[in-house]
Amino acid sequence: MKPKIVIVVEGGVIQGVLADCEVEYVVIDYDADCDLADIKYIPQDSGDDAAACAYSGDAETDPGRVRELFEAANTPAKETA
Repeated sequence: MKPKIVIVVEGGVIQGVLADCEVEYVVIDYDADCDLADIKYIPQDSGDDAAACAYSGDAETDPGRVRELFEAANTPAKETA
């Protein structure tokens, strides 16, 4: 069975990463402004490197919440009046 991962974004900023099992993640943001010391050089398909803000972490493991969020996200939208 494939792992299920939920990425929570608000205002264009990742607020959290949840998963139904232990998962590591990496965020690579080519558009973000970050301190010069925090810039990473990310290899591109072309063979060149591109500057980006990048960080990694461990997702919060919460199978019940992930299942609830997947069900909500896959429920057809309600029609508005």
